[in-house]
Amino acid sequence: MIMRMHHFLKPFTLCLLMCSLFLFPVTAKAADSEISISANVTETITYEDTITQYDGWTIIFKNTTSGNVKISDLSITDSTKLDSSSIGRLKLQSYTTDGRIQDYYTGYSAIIAPGETCKFLVTATAKSFTNVKLQYTATVYKTYNISNDENKPIPIVFDQEITGPVYQQGYYNQYYSLTLTEASTVTINLTGECSYYLRNSIGEYLGRASNRLNTSGTETFKLAAGTYDMKLIGGGESDIGKEYTLKVSAVPYDFGTVNVDWNIQGLVGACNVPFTVTLTGSPETYVYSAGSELRSYGDRTSTGWSGVLNNSSAGYHTLRVVLYADGYGFKEYTYEYHSIPETPILLEYSFNVGTTKMNLKGLGRIQMKDGNKWVDVKNVKPVNVEERVVSGLKPDTRYTFRLISCIEEEGKEPLYSAPSKQISIITGSKKKPAVKSIKAYGYKTKYIPREYNSGYYDTLGIWHRGYYTGGYYTTSYKLKIVLKKKAPGLKTKYLSVNGTICKLKGKTCTYSDYYRGKRKRKKLKVKIATAKSNKFRGTGAAVTKKITLR
Repeated sequence: MIMRMHHFLKPFTLCLLMCSLFLFPVTAKAADSEISISANVTETITYEDTITQYDGWTIIFKNTTSGNVKISDLSITDSTKLDSSSIGRLKLQSYTTDGRIQDYYTGYSAIIAPGETCKFLVTATAKSFTNVKLQYTATVYKTYNISNDENKPIPIVFDQEITGPVYQQGYYNQYYSLTLTEASTVTINLTGECSYYLRNSIGEYLGRASNRLNTSGTETFKLAAGTYDMKLIGGGESDIGKEYTLKVSAVPYDFGTVNVDWNIQGLVGACNVPFTVTLTGSPETYVYSAGSELRSYGDRTSTGWSGVLNNSSAGYHTLRVVLYADGYGFKEYTYEYHSIPETPILLEYSFNVGTTKMNLKGLGRIQMKDGNKWVDVKNVKPVNVEERVVSGLKPDTRYTFRLISCIEEEGKEPLYSAPSKQISIITGSKKKPAVKSIKAYGYKTKYIPREYNSGYYDTLGIWHRGYYTGGYYTTSYKLKIVLKKKAPGLKTKYLSVNGTICKLKGKTCTYSDYYRGKRKRKKLKVKIATAKSNKFRGTGAAVTKKITLR
């Protein structure tokens, strides 16, 4: 079936088609020309396709170098006009960074950062053009070791000249840092159309001007040890290609000479140490503080400081001398000294009855002589702060003990006191004494009169009632103990009778005691052991006998 258009519709349809061509033109996008810039170049390129009002030529320049690139001196010419009956011309436009299009003018130069691009557009105002030529000049600028990141500044090497660009495409500031290991006089020499801020670690800006902005030239700063940030402020596009030079030098500041006059020889225990600090050689320096603690107030003197170090205990101590100079900050000297512990006192020592465990009273380490050496005793069990028990001793053996105090601090030599007196003891024997006879004699009965002790108030105001004493009889007696043979053990000179030490005369020992009352036929247990001393006992194994008193 063939469809036919009504004859009234033919003129109307043709009109719509013609209007649509003017109201909604159809354009074909021409292929872009991408030009990679890797070196300085001046050249002319030709676009052979047709350029019309609706179909232009897009040129993209890409910077493949590590430095800035300037695109300048652009010009266009046409060799062929396809429609000579129309009036028209070629138009060169540039794209801005935000995507807008503006007409190109001769004084404009595009600056391309490393890895970035810039774009131009050639169109026709009327007519159609082909074989259009574009001439341009690309200039590659020097690469610099700079940082535009405030958090990644370039460390400055002293006395080494740094070169950088006054203008950096896309960035206004450049960042450096300088680190001083000691207070120094720092000279910053900057040439070029730049300025800078210098800031310390707590954010304070340094400089002579009221706004602390330092211009190019030579500036000198008094700086304490630490790290400082430098923000260098460059110029505008008109400064492209211009360089600045930066050189920083530092001379350590001489705080002067400190002399300490004191006597720290032979210090023992808690002690007071008078001292005098003298400062010479630098009129700008003050002694800010001297002593064991840094003072929080601002006392200072330009000549010296005197005082006393109060040490409440033995050990390692430090004298701190803090100097201060305006701008250069603080410098601290530390002088270490020590006092050894006091000589420990061996208060008491004894053996438990029938054992080889020694009770010893006194502070400090317990040492035992082993040949020509002194060694720390390991088998020690504390009873209280002062008293300890030494176990693991052999019977019938001579031991020599002493006490010594020691202060230990990590990373330092131990501090030892002078040793206490030595004691030599012989431990008790494992053998029981052989008893031949025990005889009681010399009985005496005595009446203890009854007496009243008056009440009283103590120092706290508390009343204590009176009380009576006496009013009873006591019976005293003596025991004569005879051994069958010589007492066993090494150098046994004593017997322990019911815990009382009595001296042996040959094989005989006399023991005195009493009981309360005056009754007769009293049964008595007598516990007898050998002993090595009337002081520390050194008792051995015991034998028990039963007797009847009169």
